[in-house]
Amino acid sequence: MDSQKRDESRDRRREEALARRMGDALDRLERRDAGECPDADVIAAYHEMSLQPDEIERWESHFAVCGRCRKILAVLAADVGEPLAKREVRIWEN
Repeated sequence: MDSQKRDESRDRRREEALARRMGDALDRLERRDAGECPDADVIAAYHEMSLQPDEIERWESHFAVCGRCRKILAVLAADVGEPLAKREVRIWEN
């Protein structure tokens, strides 16, 4: 593996670790302001970037405090060619 690919791989691992830590921290916040979770159609539309700007703002505020929805979005965003990490799979087994 050449130097550039190693650097890119290292950077990606750092970004993934940071995202996991931020998600863990957000999961510890109280959900009192999260409100009701969106239905599957809304989550799919958000993932496909087909919501209107006001809807995006509303649901991103919800996702910021709802670990359940963030986990669903993480699964949707996972690269099909790349298996989920063991920790990510464990989340879904609980």
